[in-house]
Amino acid sequence: MNLDILVLALSPISIFTFAILEWLTFRAKNPIDSRVRVAISMEILSKSLGVFISWMFLLKLVNFVSPLEIVSISFLNMPKPINFLMSILIIDFFHYVIHRLHHSIPMLWRLHRAHHSDKGVNSISSFIHHPFETVSTFFIGIFMYVIFDIPVVAILCHSIFMVIHSPFSHTTLHVPRHIEKILSYVIVTPKFHRIHHSLEMKEGNSNFGIIFPYWDWLFGTYVSKTYTQMKAVRFGINLKETPNAYSLKEYLINPFIRLQEKS
Repeated sequence: MNLDILVLALSPISIFTFAILEWLTFRAKNPIDSRVRVAISMEILSKSLGVFISWMFLLKLVNFVSPLEIVSISFLNMPKPINFLMSILIIDFFHYVIHRLHHSIPMLWRLHRAHHSDKGVNSISSFIHHPFETVSTFFIGIFMYVIFDIPVVAILCHSIFMVIHSPFSHTTLHVPRHIEKILSYVIVTPKFHRIHHSLEMKEGNSNFGIIFPYWDWLFGTYVSKTYTQMKAVRFGINLKETPNAYSLKEYLINPFIRLQEKS
């Protein structure tokens, strides 16, 4: 199976696996509600647009950016396993940067805020991304990959790990505290990432890590809470920025509407 097809297939498989476990664990009476329908629709649109953009522009973008190459990570004189691991870390750092850009640049935040508007953060939240956020992430990511000539196999492997890990980082499933503590030194855990979805934007503008937490530690964007404090965390964004309803139309037009006070 082609690896890029594997990435596309693993994303819904991973998310639905976690979602089903959540539904069974918490005995949801109506698991397929309007929120879930919107999330699935957003995912289908995002993935479809991503495939189309990649098919139309990937090669052209690579050829356009290639002359700007700063260094070739692919051809550094080092053992291949070390090069691969270093490439994975560099890719993850790029995604940390991209994530921070989507919080700090108003135009990009308008695209990203759909994800943060979700007040019921769980594995299905991984589906809630505006299709144009997919486009912005694609172009910024490809630019970074090309100017540093990141090995393609590392990009694909990171993508596979990322789509499997994303629903885990959003899940409401209980992770034993001692296990989460150990995992927190290696990867982004649900406790780590759910702080990022806090309605309090001082917390929402923290914990940007995608797979690894190291970048937040290094760049001062790490916020920690006790388990007791986590119980008081509310999710979402301010009412003005939140879509008016769980409908595909409202989510798609949200980045382009003029913000107004809502009662």
